[in-house]
Amino acid sequence: MNGSTLVYYSARSANIIDIICANGLSAYSKQTEAEVRERYSDAERITLDEAVERKAQAFRHPVEGSTEEHFNEMLNVLPPIGWHRTGDGESFKMSEMTSGTITQIYARIGARYFTLADDVRTPHAEIMRRCHEFAKGE
Repeated sequence: MNGSTLVYYSARSANIIDIICANGLSAYSKQTEAEVRERYSDAERITLDEAVERKAQAFRHPVEGSTEEHFNEMLNVLPPIGWHRTGDGESFKMSEMTSGTITQIYARIGARYFTLADDVRTPHAEIMRRCHEFAKGE
């Protein structure tokens, strides 16, 4: 299976429903497109890459304010990923993914605390930039 593979995707559930075979039938249920759409009225035929990105986007959340207590609680729940401390602040990511590569991210700048949900590969500098931007907008 590659990124150009066609799938049925449901935006309502943010899930890939089925894969489309070369013969036009769904791989799992062996149904036609009409039959799949009868079961899932919002089913769309899109590429696997697009479906993966849409699913990730459904779980991303912008920066919002948090508390020191919540920051410390999450830091101690599971071993963090990418825990960075710089002169600009600190950030870490949860080691348990929400979906795919999306995880909850926590940050501190001075005495201010933040959280967001994004790709586990989001660099510390980008997290700090977004948190600074959020703090300026408040």
